[in-house]
Amino acid sequence: MKKVTTYQNKNVIVLGIARSGIAAAKVLHQLGAHVLMNDLNTIDESTVQPLIDMGIEVVMGSHPVERVDDSIDYLLRVQVFHTKMSWYLLPLKDIFQC
Repeated sequence: MKKVTTYQNKNVIVLGIARSGIAAAKVLHQLGAHVLMNDLNTIDESTVQPLIDMGIEVVMGSHPVERVDDSIDYLLRVQVFHTKMSWYLLPLKDIFQC
């Protein structure tokens, strides 16, 4: 099996701390990314503590703009619509060039 190194040592923000966002954050972390999860809502500690214990940073209650800087490589937004899930993993430089 080919080892994926695309995300090794990359800084990724995952927007949304729900099932899909958590799953994506865990995979990215396992692939070597430095992951920051962010949600406007406050999420139950029993949900976020295992992520923190893994080394995933969690910010809740706001989207702090100061965390989005030149050190961030990718922004991930997961959207789930009934039976269809869409993943948007975008290089951050592309977002600001739009």
